[in-house]
Amino acid sequence: MDYDDVIQELGSFGKFQRRVLFLMSIPLLLTGFGAPATSFILGNIPHRCKIPSYENDTYAVQSASHQEIINRTIPRTPEGSYAECTIIVNGTEQKCSEWVYDQSQYIRTVTSDFNLVCDNIFLRSHLKTSYLFGFLVASVVSQFSDIFGRRPMLLGLCTLSVVVVFSIPFSVSIPMFAALRFFEGLCAMAFYQVAFVIVIELVGPVDRIFAANLSKILWCFGEFLLILLVYFERNWFYLMLWLAIPTIPPLVFWIVSKMAAG
Repeated sequence: MDYDDVIQELGSFGKFQRRVLFLMSIPLLLTGFGAPATSFILGNIPHRCKIPSYENDTYAVQSASHQEIINRTIPRTPEGSYAECTIIVNGTEQKCSEWVYDQSQYIRTVTSDFNLVCDNIFLRSHLKTSYLFGFLVASVVSQFSDIFGRRPMLLGLCTLSVVVVFSIPFSVSIPMFAALRFFEGLCAMAFYQVAFVIVIELVGPVDRIFAANLSKILWCFGEFLLILLVYFERNWFYLMLWLAIPTIPPLVFWIVSKMAAG
């Protein structure tokens, strides 16, 4: 009698399997948040050079005098828009080191916090890659669940994910942000892969297609849910905190259950 025969005998999709699938559904949904979040927190934002002589310069025009100063100090592109990387100083067009950003769509992003524009624009692609590189490493890390067990791996990844995602908004440098995003991607994909295996292992052959497809649907639904969250929260700092909060209850539940069992 092989494993599938045992599962079929005990119940292909009974109460226990449904309970496990329900408990896995929330974390599986949350793992879909990280990848599309990159488009919002590292997106391209309209910007121009900051005018040194204007103390409280903003991208939005504040007054007629402010508009006049902008026209006098910010050169125009052939298309007629303001240049994003140069400013006129003493009649000479030169590169700038400070920028102001359009806040009509996003209040605050990683791009604006770390000035990932002009000569530093290439860093945005590196930061996006760091998250996906975490996906790559996760394919190896998730295999350790065969050695250490599925549940310990899930709980370890969940704990690390809580710490990492809560730390990301407090990044003080680009390397720190890249490292944390790498671990976020690693935790998300490794958690998904281990949870996916658990789900399809616990159900019978007939129900595995349903269980497998449901896990993928939950991932996609998490991506759509993120869009709704971004609609209401345009500050990347608070957005990342909102994404971290739902990961706490599963961890607290496990700690409380272990204390009760002890």
